[in-house]
Amino acid sequence: MAERVASVEAEFYAAFGNILGDEAVTESLDLLRRLVEGRPAGEALNRRMQAPLPEKS
Repeated sequence: MAERVASVEAEFYAAFGNILGDEAVTESLDLLRRLVEGRPAGEALNRRMQAPLPEKS
C-alpha cells in the first residue's frame, strides 16, 4: 500500500509541476497544507511526513 501511495504522490507532483511550474508547486503545497492543518487529513499528512520512507525491495 505504501508503494502505491508513493507512486500516486509522485504522479501528482509531476502533473502539478508540469501545469504550474516548480515555484508555483511549492507555494501551492504550502497553501494546501495550511488548509488541512488541524484536520484529520492534515494530521495524517504530518505523520506521513515524519515517518521514514519504506525501503525498496
